[in-house]
Amino acid sequence: MQTRSSSKYIIDTDNVQTDTSDVEFLPVVEDPSDPSTAIAPGELVTLGSRDAIVFYIMSISASFLFWMLPALNTYLFTVYLHGSTQHVSQFMWLQWMAWSTRVAFAVVSDYVNIFGYRRKFWLVLGWIIAIASVGTMAFKDIGSPFCDPQKYPTCFNPKANTTLKAYDFVAPDRVAWYRTPTFFVHLGAAIVQASLDGVMVEYCHREPLSIRGRFQAFTNFIAGLGILYSRFFGLFGMSAPRYGGDYDYSAGPRVAYIIGFCLSAISLVLAVTLFKDTKNHIKSFSEWINKLWLLLQNRAVIQVLAFRFLFSLFQSASGIPVITWVTNVSLSWSNVT
Repeated sequence: MQTRSSSKYIIDTDNVQTDTSDVEFLPVVEDPSDPSTAIAPGELVTLGSRDAIVFYIMSISASFLFWMLPALNTYLFTVYLHGSTQHVSQFMWLQWMAWSTRVAFAVVSDYVNIFGYRRKFWLVLGWIIAIASVGTMAFKDIGSPFCDPQKYPTCFNPKANTTLKAYDFVAPDRVAWYRTPTFFVHLGAAIVQASLDGVMVEYCHREPLSIRGRFQAFTNFIAGLGILYSRFFGLFGMSAPRYGGDYDYSAGPRVAYIIGFCLSAISLVLAVTLFKDTKNHIKSFSEWINKLWLLLQNRAVIQVLAFRFLFSLFQSASGIPVITWVTNVSLSWSNVT
């Protein structure tokens, strides 16, 4: 390499000369904590800030709805109300249909502005749908179980001579009513989660190089608390004999809906009053598509998509788990949910 001037170099590689004065070089980052190293401009959202706490609460609420309500297909509709296989299968498909719209709402929340809001409108809409749906189930009397083994220990044994008074033959007919509100509560949760994903990306883009990824990692930890809470509630609160377990204590059949209603109500208030929305910097849909295509060509994005696909594929395998051959294991502890 030969130096011609202080600002211009001639590189001779395999007899090919390139004038580097026309090449743009990225500046060397001397301080990784410099705010200029952030991917996007904006105020840094610290882990203990008000914006972060609002985001955490909504993430926990959405995670609880996503993980707790599908488990009720077994606890309430299969065992407690003794619903038919057809009705229980309909619940699974309705929940899948609702969450399949997550990608579509992620697009509209990322691009479409309504009343000057980008994410806030969709967050509020999602929480309103979730509250209205889960509220109808939380405050509706679910009725008595089809059979309560705590009162009639042999009622689930078809070979036992159990009195007809042990059975509520109308209970299976009450299952069908819950299909519509179940679909819409999952639809509202899908809208919320799609918007929260976009908010998390925005917050992460504001982090300088030295702490990049910290907010995302902590957010996954916080959202995991909602998942753990739903799992512990199912294991310890829904393991009485009337739910398919063998514990002497349990929560009421509507408690899960009441908890979901309270969490959704708190999240709605926070979304309306404390959530700070951002302006959309994308001017046209074609610009959004072009940026999406560039993003999809990134190797890291391809690896993430492949991991999520394989994780969901093996996680969603259905059928009787191997662990159910163990005796004296309740439905919840055998991981059928």
